[in-house]
Order: sequence, then C-alpha cells, then structure tokens
Amino acid sequence: MKKLVAMLLAMLATTASAEDKQDVLIVFKLTSDQATAEHLEQLDVQLAWTLTETGKYELVKSSDLADEMLMPPAESLAFCKGEIECIADLGSGRKARWIVYGDIKNSFDGKKILMHLVLVDVPGKKIAAEKFGQLSKQEDLVTDAAALLRGLLGIEAKKAQPELALDLTPQAKPGPETPAVKKSPGEKTEIQKPVATRAKPPAPGAKSPWTNAWTWSAAGAGVAAVSAAVIMGVISKQKLNDAKTPGIDQPTAYGLYDEARSMALGANIAYGLGGAALCAAALIFILDVTGDEPAALPSLACSGTGCELGFSTRF
Repeated sequence: MKKLVAMLLAMLATTASAEDKQDVLIVFKLTSDQATAEHLEQLDVQLAWTLTETGKYELVKSSDLADEMLMPPAESLAFCKGEIECIADLGSGRKARWIVYGDIKNSFDGKKILMHLVLVDVPGKKIAAEKFGQLSKQEDLVTDAAALLRGLLGIEAKKAQPELALDLTPQAKPGPETPAVKKSPGEKTEIQKPVATRAKPPAPGAKSPWTNAWTWSAAGAGVAAVSAAVIMGVISKQKLNDAKTPGIDQPTAYGLYDEARSMALGANIAYGLGGAALCAAALIFILDVTGDEPAALPSLACSGTGCELGFSTRF
C-alpha cells in the first residue's frame, strides 16, 4: 500500500509538471461545400477527440474565442482569406503555439471526401505542416480523418497491446516430498481436517481515522481553495459582462477584460490546488482505515508571492 501511494503521488506530480509545459493549440471548425456539410459535425468531434487523446496540447476550440473577436470565429477565419499572418494573429490573444484549420469537399467522382488540413506556427507566423487526404464515406471516415491529423502533427497511432493467453488449468504446487508411512493391515487412515483460523482482532486503542489532523487540514485547505475559485470565477464573469456594457470607453473595457482574465486564471489555479488537497485528504483517510501509515505526507506553504505544495516521504 505504501508503494502504491508513493507511485500515485509521483504520477500526480509528473502530470502537473507535464501540463504546465503543454502548448496551447487552437482548432477551428472545418469548412465545407454544400455536398459534404452533413459530415462536418462528425469530423469536428473526431478531430477534437484525437487532439485531446494525445495529451500533448492545451486544446482551445474556436467557439471559446467568440467573446474575444469582433466577428464570429468562422467569419474571422474566412476574412483572412488564407493569409497565414492574419490567421496567426487570431491565436495571439490566447498566446497559442499552434492553430489547426482545414476544409473538406467532394472528390471529382463523388465517391470520396477530400480533406485539407493546415498547421500554423503562431509565433513564427508561417505554415508548419500541411496535409491532403482522401477519406472514405463509409465506416473508415473518422478513422482516416484521425490518421491524417496525427500525420499533420507527427504523432504515431497507439499500437494495440497483444492479448495474453491465460492458462487457467490448476497446477500442483511443488513442495517437499513426504516420506511414505507404512500402515499395518486393518489400520484406518485418519484424514486431517483443516484447522480454522480466526482473524486477529484490531489492536485496542487504535487511532480513529476521523481524528487525524492531516485529513482535516487537507480537506479544509481543499474546501477553502475551491470556495476561493468559485468566488474568483463569479468576479471574472461579472467583470467580463461589465466590459461588454454598451457605451463604455475602450481603455476601460480593455482594463476590465484583463482583470477578468486574471481572475479566471486565479480561479483555475485555486481549483487545481483544491482538488489536489481533497485528493490528499481522501488518500490519508483511506490509509487510516486500512491501518497503513502513509508513505508520503502533503504540505502546503503560502507566502506573498504564491503557494508551494510538497510531500515528505519516509523510507
């Protein structure tokens, strides 16, 4: 149990570190001609799922940019008319690293769908990669689209793990040979019955899991962080609505918008800290119930510049 907890905590720390280094990628909805419009929703969902499945990017959908643009995202992309510098500027507000956009249309014979995907390097304001593909209109439509997107990003598809054949035939366990005992004629052989063993009762005076100070400290910190996140989220929404008030001057609107983004970022951080603290409280409670001592204990230290979450480990 101790090794399992240590591995879980290490995985949480590794995951948090990896998420901090994720590149922001904005994916715009595909455009199409009238003949292929019925496939748009299915393909857009598949592309978003494929990008999420890679775990390499902080995904931002074009619909999330509606409040930041003067025109709807689709119209803003069409306004650029394929000019890469203009398209790259659409992602500068979110400090995006990449933008993915594309279109689909029918093939000449109408039997397949032609897909064109473009990967834009936002800071470099240039095309990083471009892919053309022919998609079958049958069952392989979404599979071919996902493969084309992975090729655009240079990501290999996950290989299926081979199934292991399990031999369920009971095997006799090897053991020391027992010397044969000679029985006299007429002597009955006694069959030894298994002796039932009782589980040891818990030690008297065992500590109750409800009295562990670490559990309540972690739970209290988690609830406080989540409450702060909710408050900052409400304030962020209010400031964003104030920025959209008709008749407000542009400098004031931009100031309110920046404050709203800062509050939203603070809310996200508080949600993360609160979730980590609540998970730690749950782990400590489970360890107390099972009777094991925790292999690692969390600690949270805050100052005027921020907070640090750490763990002390016993060997």
